[in-house]
Amino acid sequence: MSVTLHPRVAPSDRLRLWIGAFDRTTPPSPTWTLDWHARTPRARRPIVSVRGPTLLADNPPRTFAGVYEFVNHFPDTPYRVTVKADQKEASLTTRALPAQVPACLDTWFN
Repeated sequence: MSVTLHPRVAPSDRLRLWIGAFDRTTPPSPTWTLDWHARTPRARRPIVSVRGPTLLADNPPRTFAGVYEFVNHFPDTPYRVTVKADQKEASLTTRALPAQVPACLDTWFN
């Protein structure tokens, strides 16, 4: 089994993340840390199998995916997010979007 995280677009006061867990037969129960502190994000789309039951014969290993969101954070601020599912772990550093696009060219915007 492996697990991965990818940032998603969200309002500037939130961090939204896609989680994927691969080669599993049951959905994991992920645990999260935000800047090295245990946190529980809101499930925008709880982690479920990407294949519906009509496409599955027996119970083969497959991918599970979900979207989770941390709310009430500062715009344009970097955060370190780690998720652990079983004994596998994935981490990333991502930024909340700025509250507005910079008006002058003395800062960057991606």
